[in-house]
Amino acid sequence: MIENNWKNFLKNMGEWQGCFTTVSPDGKLLESISSILNLEALENNQLVRFRLRRYGAEGYNSPPISDYSQEYRSLGRHLIFFDSGAFSKGSMQLAPFAEFGAEYGFVNGDPSKWHREARSSFACRFQRSSFAFCSTLRRYQVSDIRY
Repeated sequence: MIENNWKNFLKNMGEWQGCFTTVSPDGKLLESISSILNLEALENNQLVRFRLRRYGAEGYNSPPISDYSQEYRSLGRHLIFFDSGAFSKGSMQLAPFAEFGAEYGFVNGDPSKWHREARSSFACRFQRSSFAFCSTLRRYQVSDIRY
């Protein structure tokens, strides 16, 4: 399972342009932020560099308002990748007053054409300060895939 999980994770390498859209519990659009997500395989696919840049109201024509990166050599038990590259990620346990959440990633269209298809994900997290759920929808379209 662990080897297949990493192999399926590697199916997501490339640059993905999209947005983070935050929706209130009653369905109102609260915010939409343009983003670019990069996944780059290094060291003969033994290391993956994740980079997420978020952009302000001016979009991609301005410098990012945040730029986060992280490197992975393995994946935790809270993250499962499927043959299509789709994934499920979430908290391992639920406790009173603890922050928790889940994210589900989907591949739209034919899984055999995963490198040309759009991706969507849905994340839901509990915010301790407001005791409310915050939903984030992300849509990504591939702009550059490197094998």
